Amino acid sequence: MAANPRASGQASPERSTGSQTFRSVAAVIAWWLWALFALGNLIDLAVQGRDHLALVAAAILLTVTGVAYVTALRPRVIASEEGIAIVNPLRDHRVPWVLVEQVDLASLLRVRCRRPDAGESGRDKVISAWAVPYSRRRQMTSELRARRRLGRAARDAGNRPFGVPDPIYRARPSAAPDTSPESDAIRIARLLNERAAGIGPATPPAEAKQPTDLRVVSTWSWPAIAALAAPALMLLIVALV
Repeated sequence: MAANPRASGQASPERSTGSQTFRSVAAVIAWWLWALFALGNLIDLAVQGRDHLALVAAAILLTVTGVAYVTALRPRVIASEEGIAIVNPLRDHRVPWVLVEQVDLASLLRVRCRRPDAGESGRDKVISAWAVPYSRRRQMTSELRARRRLGRAARDAGNRPFGVPDPIYRARPSAAPDTSPESDAIRIARLLNERAAGIGPATPPAEAKQPTDLRVVSTWSWPAIAALAAPALMLLIVALV
């Protein structure tokens, strides 16, 4: 997962100099499909629409486009030399590597980080990342299917046709590796934990450029809020007029 992104994966890393970006490929594809659909309909409404219903339809398209932007295109996780940046639909979080305690998985990828201002008795801050969803049930189902494929391949290898070399018979698609989105999420969590511990392939935190302000920074994304609020307000005004 760390080297080559797969177009079919749920969350894909994009390697650049000193940083990695993880985001849902399926969500990005869905965004562009919706954007093209909305653009075509808006052009059609601009050319043919001349009544109040056309204005309402345009406002609805813009509102849904805003929702699609903040929920599908915006979310991502960026691992840089300074730390982890978690971009959620309406909030941005930045965590220096030295404050990362653990990266684990629930329904979403979670980053547990220390809060220096909370004292020894303070609890860790937990930040969930929308960009990397995870389903434990689906992962268990995927692992069960993988074990069945391997078991079937082993049985077939013992009953292979006469004259077929064993390596060729074993290298059939039935033993293909797991490429599910859940397995991608596990690899992403492991990679981030390795970077936080300084044992991964990227620049170790001890040697990386550390930020001068060692604290967890969480901020609202006003452009994302505007992308939701502006078309929703327009829809409200158009519907009431």
